[in-house]
Amino acid sequence: MHTHILPCVCITHRTQMKDTITTVLADNLRERTIGLNYDSTVEAIGRSKHMAVGNKLTLELTRVVKRAEIMIEVDDGSGNVHHVRSLAGENLRRVLLRKGYGLYDDATVRFDMPQVRGSNCGGEGCCGTCIVDIRSGRELLNEQDQHERSMMRNFPAPSWRAACRTIVGADNQSGTLRLRTTPQSARRRPQRLE
Repeated sequence: MHTHILPCVCITHRTQMKDTITTVLADNLRERTIGLNYDSTVEAIGRSKHMAVGNKLTLELTRVVKRAEIMIEVDDGSGNVHHVRSLAGENLRRVLLRKGYGLYDDATVRFDMPQVRGSNCGGEGCCGTCIVDIRSGRELLNEQDQHERSMMRNFPAPSWRAACRTIVGADNQSGTLRLRTTPQSARRRPQRLE
């Protein structure tokens, strides 16, 4: 069976090789095309065309993109530097925990519950206990959102980030990120017991 692209399909955004049509939308019709071969996808577009008011279709695309690699150099505070590889778009907290690096300091006071020490929120972005000090490579990270800025305002260094709210390789950039875990431990002075 010979098929061709229908004349009613108008692409408004630039497409690239490896773009895949995942959904065809026409008014109230939504037809998934994931996994369909070429002929079946064109048939789905044709069916949708007949349902569309004014022959207007919307095609949702998925773009396959090779993710950049980020080298993370982790100073654990004991003088050791470890190297971890990550892919762009990964959450920093998950990368570090998956590789077995400690992020939590038992003495750190939670942002959301100041009376509690030694616990964390499990990566929900509300306690402020997974702090890392970004020594270099800040341009490889996502911007702080309002929530993280609010959480971090009580910490002294602008280079500190909440690992749970930090994405490495923002904009699919490769490079090297240097950080120190639990920087709040290094700044804490011994407290006198009375």
